[in-house]
Amino acid sequence: METSIEFINKIHDLSTKEIAKQIRLDLKELCSNFKFSIISSRHRIDLYIMSWPIEFYSSEYKEAEKNQEREKTRELSRLNKMYTPEWSDVLKLVNTILNQYNHDNSDAMIDYFDVNYYDDVRIWKWDKPYVIV
Repeated sequence: METSIEFINKIHDLSTKEIAKQIRLDLKELCSNFKFSIISSRHRIDLYIMSWPIEFYSSEYKEAEKNQEREKTRELSRLNKMYTPEWSDVLKLVNTILNQYNHDNSDAMIDYFDVNYYDDVRIWKWDKPYVIV
């Protein structure tokens, strides 16, 4: 088994399928009590978080949602206070892992896009419910 450093050195020669396999291994090592689903296609990797052991929404957000305070829920969302700090840390870690094998040499000013792959992180799939374990 090669190390992540060796893997990163040969990244430009790998398919998204091979990169997704490495991301899966990294996630399993760093987030062992979470369950992920990773789908790769030619130039895309989609990551779904399917189950987790921590609280998702902050108590402040849940209270505003319960009382149907739409302005407050929008404000908390805008200020990134919708989720618990633990959940925010997990999302940062997942994004870091997902993007460590990517490159972005794009220049939107001249409509030039050069990425190793496009990615997306979602919390559960539309056809499968999430589970808090």
